[in-house]
Amino acid sequence: MDYRIYHAINQFVYHHAWLGRGLNVLENWAVPVIVIATFALWLLARPGGSRKWKLASACALGSAALALLVNQLIGRVWHRERPFAAHPSGRVFIGAHYPSDVLASCLVGLGSALVLVRVAGPWIRWLVRLVERATDPLLAPIWRLRAPR
Repeated sequence: MDYRIYHAINQFVYHHAWLGRGLNVLENWAVPVIVIATFALWLLARPGGSRKWKLASACALGSAALALLVNQLIGRVWHRERPFAAHPSGRVFIGAHYPSDVLASCLVGLGSALVLVRVAGPWIRWLVRLVERATDPLLAPIWRLRAPR
């Protein structure tokens, strides 16, 4: 069943080349864009103001790192041949993951975010306070320039 879904997706993408090109761009740029957006979220939080955006960016980076670690551990314990190796075809778009692998990774990411917020919440709040001691003095002059007169 997993291969049938995988094959159907790849056939659809094969017949819609524009979608394949778009997904390729997304695949190449998604991680750097998310990292930059998360960093920008921190920088755009007003120094001395609410910490909610700083906490959100710290939790996002922390849960992404935890999810990556858990997925790497799962990959070492449960080896599964990549689709392009198990089912060679000239029409395979990327061939890196089966749909169930992607779904499982999404669930690991969600679980990592929940665990991080529930278990490591106090530690993350402490870390945010520590890091903002270094960033807030650097960002405060920029925010003062931006203030309405």
